Amino acid sequence: MTLVSSRAPIRVLVVDRDGRVREGVTRRLEAHDDIQVVAHAATADAAINEASRSKPDVAVIDADLAGSDLCAKVRSASPRTLCILHANTYRSSQQSSQADAVVLKQLLGGHLADTIRHSMAVGTVRRLV
Repeated sequence: MTLVSSRAPIRVLVVDRDGRVREGVTRRLEAHDDIQVVAHAATADAAINEASRSKPDVAVIDADLAGSDLCAKVRSASPRTLCILHANTYRSSQQSSQADAVVLKQLLGGHLADTIRHSMAVGTVRRLV
């Protein structure tokens, strides 16, 4: 379900080593009018550079690529960016305490868009408090 809003779309950076995964995530997200993928990255260094350049609202990052500090480094480059990890298993998703949310790859369909919206709503409240 796509929400119709007069707000600007949520700007997303998609980070994954696998180009097919990046393309699939992009297609799924861009099916929603309120979400716009503004950049892609295949490596941690590229993610940091793209975050600095594009200033996304949310970075969706492969947990296997994230390591223990990629979310923190992305936030250093773009302080208002929220970090959502997508992981193969719950165990691999636990490697970063810096993430705002975690979505299992098997559930990326509509759950990712919903998680992005929810994280933005909570993140917005957190920034205002």
